Amino acid sequence: MHHPIRIRALRLGLAACLLAGALAGLASANAPTYETTILFTHDTHDHFLPMPDEEGGEYGGYTRLEFSIPSRGLIGYRGEFMTDTKGNGIMNTIFDGYGPYKGDLNYRKTGSLIAYESGETITYGLFNAQERGILFVGPGEKVYGGMVIGQNPKAEDIEVNVCKTKKLTNTRSSSADEALKLVPKKIMSLEQCLEFIDTDELLEVTPSNLRIRKKILDPTMRKRAAMKKA
Repeated sequence: MHHPIRIRALRLGLAACLLAGALAGLASANAPTYETTILFTHDTHDHFLPMPDEEGGEYGGYTRLEFSIPSRGLIGYRGEFMTDTKGNGIMNTIFDGYGPYKGDLNYRKTGSLIAYESGETITYGLFNAQERGILFVGPGEKVYGGMVIGQNPKAEDIEVNVCKTKKLTNTRSSSADEALKLVPKKIMSLEQCLEFIDTDELLEVTPSNLRIRKKILDPTMRKRAAMKKA
């Protein structure tokens, strides 16, 4: 004889699963979009419009363009827009509703600098690592293996040992590190971090820090996953 309470619980569980599936399907088929209006001056039009010089024409004053853009496509774009327009552009957005999913967006074409081991960053290690790209960490900061500590200009990930210390000899001492000059680290906002992370990376948000890391911290497992994906 079936217990009525158990049957009711099973029915409620089945209904919850069906509802979750329906909502997931709705979320995958529709995406929030924003009506975006941008204004820019004639001297920065080449970032948005083709050059008119070949046709003997020219732009004058401000040019206004309107788009309907998925919300995920706007993450981090405002800063890029201000850079392209040299601070003279105007950008306004307003929620426009939900539209069909437009497919995957293009991700960055650069790679990441990944911490080789856990520890505290050393000036000597950072000095050697900064030749590979832009660093997100400075001296005396704690890092861990698999953490993204910088950006590689090339489209590949590189592991760097920013915790590496200089070997002491009779003619070399650790005090020589004071002569090493470091390029100031790049500090990114939450929006910039969300724009930066790739499909195989995650963003850690704490009250005091924003850290980017690989989904798979172990380098061997990470390479195996990349080979399977390829």
